[in-house]
Amino acid sequence: MNFTPNNRVLVQGIADPLGSTYTPLMQAYGTNIVAGVSPGYGGKVFHGIPIFDLVEMAQMVVGEIDTTIIFVPPYAALDAALEAIAAGIRQIILITEGIPPQDVVSLLRKAEA
Repeated sequence: MNFTPNNRVLVQGIADPLGSTYTPLMQAYGTNIVAGVSPGYGGKVFHGIPIFDLVEMAQMVVGEIDTTIIFVPPYAALDAALEAIAAGIRQIILITEGIPPQDVVSLLRKAEA
């Protein structure tokens, strides 16, 4: 994993409880968070970070994103990660616990492809 202070980071699930808790802490440690994604929260701003409904929309506005950190419920983790892969984000940090094993297998197969 190559993570530097210059990485342009997206937070998926920024409006979810974990995302909204850890985003300000990551900012305090110098993480370069350029955007957040939470469906239904597009157009809002959280701690100076613009929020979008989709990863693709975030990329169109803020440009290239190097890394995404995913804070979504287990049932949404696969879709969130696949959305990031489809957008060309090459580094995914998946924080979610309790992801169904079959979803993990599907995600690994897609990531390796």
